[in-house]
Amino acid sequence: MTRIILLLMRLPASEEEAERILSVTFRALERGSEAVIYLLGEGVLWSKGLMPRKHLGKVLESGGKVRASKKDLLARAIRLDLMESRIEVVGDLEGELVDDAMMPSTQVISW
Repeated sequence: MTRIILLLMRLPASEEEAERILSVTFRALERGSEAVIYLLGEGVLWSKGLMPRKHLGKVLESGGKVRASKKDLLARAIRLDLMESRIEVVGDLEGELVDDAMMPSTQVISW
């Protein structure tokens, strides 16, 4: 099975950009691939605002996974107890990203 990793390191500039970014994830899930979104750096802000959180909710409901860097969340004062419970908060997300990216049939897309 193909695995798609979408690495998000910034917020979308608009609703249209958010939809365009995540369309990659939805297409992968529709084709039976596994899709994982990694939130790093400023990308952890996707877990906060209404617009980005709405889109992440759709990904999670469609069977995708979302993982966020604990140190980046804390550096931006994002309270872990107020986050969407289905977002996995990981201490060493960079290390896990490297491990995941090395798996066979994995494609990594950075935005």
